[in-house]
Amino acid sequence: MWGLAVVCLPLFFQMPVSCTTTAFASEVTDTTMRESNTNVTITIDSKGYYYITETMDMTFYASYTEFLRDIPYKNTVYVQENGTVKKHTSYAQIRDVSASWEDANGEAFEVNTYIDEEGYEGYYTIGVKSFKPTTYGETRTYSFTYTYYPGSFEDYGYQGVYFNIIGHMASHERTNINFSITFPSNYHTASNNVMVYYGLYGSNDSVLGSEEENPQAYINTESETVITGYIQHLGAYEGVTVQVALPQNYFAFPEKAVWPGIVTYVVLAVAVVLCVLLYIFKLKSAPLVEPVEVTPPNNLIPLKCGAIFKEKGTPEGVTSMLVYMANKGYISIEEKEDSVYLHKKQEITEKEDNYLQRIYTALFTGQDVVSIDALPESFYSVALSAISEMNVYANHTLYANKKHKLSWVQFIPAIIAFFVCCIAVIYSSVYLGFLHVETSIIVLLVVLLVACVCKHVLVSGIVTIVSLIMAYSYQSSYYQSIEKTYSFFIATIIIVALLWGVTLLKQKYTKDGAVIKGRVNGFRKYLQVAEKSQLEMLVEENPNYFYDILPYTYALDVTDVWMEKFKDIRIQAPTWYVTNSVSVFDVMAMHYVLSRASTRVYHQIQSHVLEAQRIARATRGFSAGGGHGGGFSGGGAGGGGSRAR
Repeated sequence: MWGLAVVCLPLFFQMPVSCTTTAFASEVTDTTMRESNTNVTITIDSKGYYYITETMDMTFYASYTEFLRDIPYKNTVYVQENGTVKKHTSYAQIRDVSASWEDANGEAFEVNTYIDEEGYEGYYTIGVKSFKPTTYGETRTYSFTYTYYPGSFEDYGYQGVYFNIIGHMASHERTNINFSITFPSNYHTASNNVMVYYGLYGSNDSVLGSEEENPQAYINTESETVITGYIQHLGAYEGVTVQVALPQNYFAFPEKAVWPGIVTYVVLAVAVVLCVLLYIFKLKSAPLVEPVEVTPPNNLIPLKCGAIFKEKGTPEGVTSMLVYMANKGYISIEEKEDSVYLHKKQEITEKEDNYLQRIYTALFTGQDVVSIDALPESFYSVALSAISEMNVYANHTLYANKKHKLSWVQFIPAIIAFFVCCIAVIYSSVYLGFLHVETSIIVLLVVLLVACVCKHVLVSGIVTIVSLIMAYSYQSSYYQSIEKTYSFFIATIIIVALLWGVTLLKQKYTKDGAVIKGRVNGFRKYLQVAEKSQLEMLVEENPNYFYDILPYTYALDVTDVWMEKFKDIRIQAPTWYVTNSVSVFDVMAMHYVLSRASTRVYHQIQSHVLEAQRIARATRGFSAGGGHGGGFSGGGAGGGGSRAR
């Protein structure tokens, strides 16, 4: 649609089209170097590829070791669509890069390439680095050759050439500039379809005359396939832009590879199916039967009861054992001044649960009285061990080898995203021409291997995020427009979120595990909903019922509810609780004292847990410019600038 392009030109003349996000603070001329005898030769083939050769003489007035040519690969395009201006971002292909220092006279030099250097994001940079620094007044001739494909803009209804022959990002002056553009066929499709602009970014100064009319800036369009031109002088941050409007089908743009897009969406579809299958056959928890339980099921001690309910060991489970030991007659609890003291009453029997014996022994090491504010380190060591062991206990009681079966599942998101990422890397390397596929894949494989060896969810998550970013970049490059990747990106995020969600689901309980889990849940639910009349009947049958259940309320996080239910039920004072703060026993006052004491012990255990985790982490370490649409200087694709360091 050549006509559409012409209609859009007046708009493009007014729109600030950018090839980069880089901004320069001022337009002060760099006097440390000067460019002359610049010669730019561009040959465009029938598929829209630009084969570019640039030579230039650089005179230096400071000491540098590397001369840099910045070529933008990220282009911003402003297009009028249905009466509104829309911004699109496309990515050019840059490949077949070579460079040289032609008058090196045997001096050694090397050619380096950089992508997205700080301050030059969106640029592919070629560096010619010598081992001999420049001297004052020295002139060197540099040559750069590369292939540039700005992308197909057929989706915007436009075919043409809109290119920065000389980029506007150089901070030094340039003189004696020659350029030539060779087209694959006759470009004379309409009168005045060739426009050349020069000057600062956004300038409308055009070069339309012949050499006779203006010997300082002219073009020659007499040939059917070649445009030549000359600019005598360009100041700092000035460039030259050519725009040639061409009819539809002038370029036979290469077809985009379809397989990368198809494969990515197929992989995501497989991921969805995998989510469903894992949920149905592996990860969905079996329904629980929660019968009413008025006493702890299977005579479980509070520590184990809490571990079954929370499916892990907790500090609350350990603190509940203090009240449990008091109720069993092994210790007494005394409120004295501003602290609470634990008194040893009798030796614990070997018939008691192993964890109860260990906690009791750790409390009273060479002493019969301890303050909760100064519990011995042996107690906290046992507490940490018990919490860790309760994780294993809950796992083996409820599930069939849960830990081993879930270890591979938790890496499914990273594996899926990594696969998509590999497609992105391969596509970018082959078609975009500036990513090194071997290096990228090796790095990603190493990271994924580390994630699997460490079995660390955080590392796996990092791999997922990095993979998604690269896959997103691939889609942007593939479609030549970021806007068209939204559906892919949103779909990928949803899939990965589903996968991570599935990994957090519980595996099916074993038959026995489902029974004990249901009974513990039923017991806890009863403690929450029991009516006063039922509780009074139970207390009448067992006067110590309140105290028998009290330790479990700490482990099951229902202490406040349990105490509230008994504030109007007459119960006798326990023999193991001593206080001088009140003359008449008050269950709510005791609740306040015990809760405060439990909280202090809880925080101390928690601080030891965090410190142990910190030490474990420290010890473990890791050993395991726009493609078209402008009409002024600086608005086209390509260009960029040069600099030295």
